[in-house]
Amino acid sequence: MIRALLIDNDPASVGLALAQLGEETDVEVVGQCADGADALEKIELLRPDALFMEAELPDMSGLELIRSPRISKRPYVVIIAASDRCALQAIEANVVDYLLKPLERRRLKAALAKLRGSQERDSHLDGRIDLDMLMNYLQDGPRKPVAQPAADRVPVKFGRRYRFINLASMRYIEAQGDYVNIHMTTGEVLHSGDRISEIERKLPVARFLRVHRSIIINIEHVREVRAEKNDFEIVMDNNQGFKSGTTYKTRVKKALIFGRGDAHEAGVVPDQVRTDFAHI
Repeated sequence: MIRALLIDNDPASVGLALAQLGEETDVEVVGQCADGADALEKIELLRPDALFMEAELPDMSGLELIRSPRISKRPYVVIIAASDRCALQAIEANVVDYLLKPLERRRLKAALAKLRGSQERDSHLDGRIDLDMLMNYLQDGPRKPVAQPAADRVPVKFGRRYRFINLASMRYIEAQGDYVNIHMTTGEVLHSGDRISEIERKLPVARFLRVHRSIIINIEHVREVRAEKNDFEIVMDNNQGFKSGTTYKTRVKKALIFGRGDAHEAGVVPDQVRTDFAHI
């Protein structure tokens, strides 16, 4: 079942979306919002699986809404907009689909098919456990390094809950103020209340490397490292690039280029990275 939240201040558009979504046997509309402030409250209260939303709301843009640190876990997003003006930014934000008004039944069905596929694909990535249960599990010490749970997962805080994230599916972690964005290989971006230092403590050093004070990368998803005058540029397998911070340059050179240390011993440093830059 897809639990959907409608976010739009256009009554005609909302009515059409309600009618068409009502024809789907596996879709339940759990709420409606006319502005971003109300939507942020309902997202945390109702925990919908998907947002069907206008790109431009009265108090904020739809993209500003889904990037808000107040959202502990971003739902899947389908944009239903009056124009294609925000289409490129929406694609970059990894929305499921971008539909134009008036809503066409054929396009909505195609978006729902993508959404169902994303749900099925992501269903194996994680499990959930109540905060109290996790605290009992970790009661041996609040700062004790966390042993990796079964299936190679790590617990990450989302509000009052912890979610177990599959390590192999984490491409990189990016700090943003008091929150972190976890960028998954699926394209989903998870927003956690953990600080980046707390997440770093839980990650295996053989597979994850902090290359900047605000960036941790999964070494398995590094495509290449480019040497520059004062630092290195790390390029991920999705073409995302990062500059190494000054204080992290030696660590990057050791782990990714010379292939020494824990990462090399575990055999997870990409061969092409070590070979291409062995002369540096």
